[in-house]
Amino acid sequence: NHMEFHSRNDLKNSIYDGLFANVFATLTGGVFLTGFALYLGMSDAMIGMLGSIPFLVTAFQLPASYFLGKNGGRKIVTCWGAAIGRFTWVAILIVAVIPYFSAQTKSLFIIGLFFFSHSCISVSYVSWLSWISDLVPDNIRGKFFGSRNMICGIAGMLALIIFGNVLDRLKSHPSDGLHLGFGITFTAAVVFGMLGLYFLGRI
Repeated sequence: NHMEFHSRNDLKNSIYDGLFANVFATLTGGVFLTGFALYLGMSDAMIGMLGSIPFLVTAFQLPASYFLGKNGGRKIVTCWGAAIGRFTWVAILIVAVIPYFSAQTKSLFIIGLFFFSHSCISVSYVSWLSWISDLVPDNIRGKFFGSRNMICGIAGMLALIIFGNVLDRLKSHPSDGLHLGFGITFTAAVVFGMLGLYFLGRI
């Protein structure tokens, strides 16, 4: 019936959103983030700070949960949080290529933007979890999230292999190939993030 069709479409869109969101997270975290930090000349303390930010910002999930419980609007918070968090990487890219800033100024700006990005994504995640849990019927919840996580994992692994190879090939380029490599990687991350948002908005 009509409701079942909508429910199937919502679950399908959630899988596509997860797939693209996971590619975005892979390309803006882990080895890519560490490599980018080293390329910018960040100190060990700064790299440690970058690594701790995704865990620190989970503190914002508590007031966000309280706000959502009182006011609702889970889809709006999810979509806007994800959109702002992903778009912030455009600003990170711009700061990285501005020639007038010193290496330390760039690093501090980027750490601040990274903190802001992950704060928005963290709030978006807690809102998404509550919203999607209500959309997925109880009798298929385990199967759905299991399949979704597997597909997201495969997408992230493929992104790691493909863009890892791109960076490896470009780093030996005579005219600062890593500059181009990180530009391609993070631009692709934002594009994938936007694709995820398109499917998120259709739920």
